[in-house]
Amino acid sequence: MGSAPTKIDLLWQILNETTIPIQHMYLTHMSSRGDDLIEEAKKWIKAGGMCDFTADADIINENATVDTLNKFRAEKLPLKQITVSSDAYGMKMWSVKAARNSCG
Repeated sequence: MGSAPTKIDLLWQILNETTIPIQHMYLTHMSSRGDDLIEEAKKWIKAGGMCDFTADADIINENATVDTLNKFRAEKLPLKQITVSSDAYGMKMWSVKAARNSCG
């Protein structure tokens, strides 16, 4: 899901075909996989759902999450339905050498 062409269609289907409320589903990693998924996050938030954005430092745009949140604020989306977490960003770039270099 998410990065797939159908984005979060399965979650919309669950909402439309069951009695599970949107507040019982919490979308995560919504800020780091492209503009299409960010548009889905907007729809989800407008419908009353919650989203979490990864506090990532995107290699191309290290302010991607902040920029998205500022756009959402400008569009008057309810920011109280959005959280930001580090998720340790998957720890995929961490290394002992990098840690030593950053500590001086």
